[in-house]
Amino acid sequence: LERDINVVRYKVDSRSRGVELISSNLPMDMLTDHLEAAILPIVGTGADIKALALKLLKHSYSISGYIALRAARRENNARELIGLCLSDFDATDVAVRRAREIGETVMLRATYLLDDYASWFGTGPIADLLVMVVTQDAVGRTYVHLVVTESKFCKDSIMTDEAKSSRQQLESTVQKLVRSLKADTDVPFDTAVWCDRLADLVLDTPKEFHVDLPVEKALETVKKLADDIRDSNFELTVNGMSHVFVYDNQEKATRTVLDADGDGRLIQDVSWSLRVRSLLTNFAKDAEPEAIYDALEVELCGLDLFSGAPLAEKPSALEENPQVTHKCSEEVVESVKE
Repeated sequence: LERDINVVRYKVDSRSRGVELISSNLPMDMLTDHLEAAILPIVGTGADIKALALKLLKHSYSISGYIALRAARRENNARELIGLCLSDFDATDVAVRRAREIGETVMLRATYLLDDYASWFGTGPIADLLVMVVTQDAVGRTYVHLVVTESKFCKDSIMTDEAKSSRQQLESTVQKLVRSLKADTDVPFDTAVWCDRLADLVLDTPKEFHVDLPVEKALETVKKLADDIRDSNFELTVNGMSHVFVYDNQEKATRTVLDADGDGRLIQDVSWSLRVRSLLTNFAKDAEPEAIYDALEVELCGLDLFSGAPLAEKPSALEENPQVTHKCSEEVVESVKE
């Protein structure tokens, strides 16, 4: 960046509702040194450690500059940066791939550090990331798929406590988000406010995160997507993924459904060091995370984050009476467009 500024954080101000811009000119070497020290014991000396560290660092910038600012302080925060990047890598892949499997065209996707938007969630701990994937179906109907993630990058000796903490933060944040999106909510963040917020996020999405947007109509399409969301003329799914990355034990990866109804909308992934290494390798090569499960012969547990049926199976009434459908855990809440 200009003037040697290489870390930028955008933070929503809780009072003015504006955006604070926080910048830093931290030396790049300071950041990559911490990352390289954390990566080396996991991937070994055969990999290009410096290139991987730089790629992780740049990926963290795309989420929030605050991640890098924390990582510069100490090596443990550098591990946090790795966990956040891998969590985004996995959740975004799942969301995009699943949306395409049910016949939707992915228009754009973006990931946000929830600490930058803490004022939206009130008091109490919140999860790490919000992955947003915006799509359209064959008739032009808009969908917003949100995946909340909470990641822990830890050693085996504290894995049990970290997994419990990750699960609690995830469940608490998803619960707050769903309550806020309900039309009859008794919390201050009502549906209209959240539709405005989501619409603004769509309008502010950088071009690098436009996926299958038609280039010649990109601005027009983004505006239509934002208008649909602001007018509550869209469908919404909310899901959660708890990622626990254990870097010093070679057990196999496991995936656990957290929902009581067992439909996979809230899941917890525990990735041991073998899979963490493979995730980092695939991240470096831009390969799909799911290929790692096949390589390790770890079952995907029939993961189905999205409950939306393919277009042909959707009730025709949806086209006649557009609604926002909120689906999470055991609840299906419908808010009819005014």
